[in-house]
Parts: sequence; C-alpha cells; structure tokens
Amino acid sequence: MAEGWHDDPETLPLLKDRAVNDKDNFVRGAAVEALAEGWHDDPETLPWLKDRAVNDEHNDVRSAAVQALAQGWHDDPETLPWLKDRAVNDEDDYVRYAAVQALAQGWYDDPDIISWLDKIEKK
Repeated sequence: MAEGWHDDPETLPLLKDRAVNDKDNFVRGAAVEALAEGWHDDPETLPWLKDRAVNDEHNDVRSAAVQALAQGWHDDPETLPWLKDRAVNDEDDYVRYAAVQALAQGWYDDPDIISWLDKIEKK
C-alpha cells in the first residue's frame, strides 16, 4: 500500500490506524515500517514512531519502531539520547536489544558509544 498508493490521501491515515489498532502485531509492525520509510519527511512521523516504540503492547512492534527511528533519523540530535534511553529503560529485553544493536550499527565510529555500550554491558 505504502509504495503503490503513497499519494492517495487515505493511505497515511489507514496505515496509522493499522499500526495502532490491528490485532496482529506483524501487521502493526509492517505498518510502522511503511510509515517510517514512506513518510520520513512528514513532521508527525518521528513523534508518532517514538510513541509506538514506547507504547505498543508487543515487543516486535516496539523494536521495529526503534530500528526505524535509528535508520531514518540518524542525524536528528534527539535520536541518540532517545535510543540510549530505550536501551536501558525499556521493560522488554528484546526492545532493549534492538536499541543496543541500532546504537552499535549506527554509531559504530563514535568512541563515546563504544565506552557507553561497554558500561551498560557490565551492569
């Protein structure tokens, strides 16, 4: 849908609805990924993804949102501290792992990240 009907004004609201309300976590996760990729320039997408990364009931959807944020908003100054917070404070170890993995892959050349990851590993 996101690729074929990106310009249809009903696509974005429908994807947002499916990302929040679909009973299947795989559908919600796919909708999250489609929104992150197809509506990166929409100013509402980043805060919306952060909400899904924190508030979805299923860890697959939250981790998909975490990964989408890390990939699509790498240059946003709020992304790095936000990912660090998720890596330490998410209630689910799968989501924390996704945040740590995103940090290790996206900021691998940052010496501060290497020492930060080393510190949280020792906790």
